[in-house]
Amino acid sequence: MRRIPTYNISGAVLGRAAGSSLGAGVAVGVAWWLFNPLTCFFFYGVLTGLAFGYAIGELVSLGTGRRAGPPLQAMAAGGVVLAYLVRVGLLFGASSWAFSDLRLDLCGLVAVTIAGFIAAGRLR
Repeated sequence: MRRIPTYNISGAVLGRAAGSSLGAGVAVGVAWWLFNPLTCFFFYGVLTGLAFGYAIGELVSLGTGRRAGPPLQAMAAGGVVLAYLVRVGLLFGASSWAFSDLRLDLCGLVAVTIAGFIAAGRLR
């Protein structure tokens, strides 16, 4: 019994997924940093999570030839976490953020949670 081609994931596909997730995570993290003043409000934080999760999930899906499955969902969620870490790193390095600001970043945490679910859902 052969598996469905959509869920048949080889090592090369996993490599492309990792590269797509890494590139999308860095690009989305930089974009998130640039638009950070707009995402400080709760409503815009939710919209940010929806948009960035969809973007990362779609880029991983395109990079793997529209494959799907749990390993690709995990890589897309990893790309979302990478985007959040890139954003926070840039805020610490280029802005005047301190550790106390990170603990109060509720909009960012809500956005990264929503983005993770959306990115994983794109690869279901």
